[in-house]
Amino acid sequence: MHDPRWWEAACRVFPLAAAASAKGKLVPPAAAEAHLAMPELDAVEQACSALQTWCWVRGLPPLDRLVAHARARDPVRPVADYEAFYEALGWDVTTERAVLGYPWRKVMEPTPEDVGRAVRLAQGCAAPLREWRRLDLELDLREADAARGRRRPAPTGTASWDDARALHARLLGPLQAAGAALATLRPPGAAPYPPPRPRESPYEHL
Repeated sequence: MHDPRWWEAACRVFPLAAAASAKGKLVPPAAAEAHLAMPELDAVEQACSALQTWCWVRGLPPLDRLVAHARARDPVRPVADYEAFYEALGWDVTTERAVLGYPWRKVMEPTPEDVGRAVRLAQGCAAPLREWRRLDLELDLREADAARGRRRPAPTGTASWDDARALHARLLGPLQAAGAALATLRPPGAAPYPPPRPRESPYEHL
């Protein structure tokens, strides 16, 4: 995944999977392999792993979920830690329904450089990035709840929302030192954040 070839391959998988999501379908393994046309047996898995890491860093559901496994039936490629999303949202953003329901056409496609930066950040700053993401989601959700007249309790591990905001700001420090900017930790383009809960869907494989 640290080979720049996989960063470029991830960018080629993105539009393929995004187009499939618009049709409510998965990408068959053979179609992904033919699209990449790379000789390595694990080319699709390597590309999807890099793509998932970019999605995780940008606060998106794992788009690679829509590329079916060629040699395994695991539900999600175990690359990035999506528990922070579950802890804040209370629902699983890694299901096929959640990924199919996300408006991928509103997401600006990544460049190989974007994917490479995300891969390096995820490896070097995984722990602070995970906690920052949880608090970032919580703070956004608090605003959304307040707009609806609801009171959201302070996040687990913090005594108050002031403490949560202070910790959120402190955690951004090491991420910025590693080359991340706030804009590179949110979805690119006009895509919604936090990911919206998916609607009921008639799609298969759900």
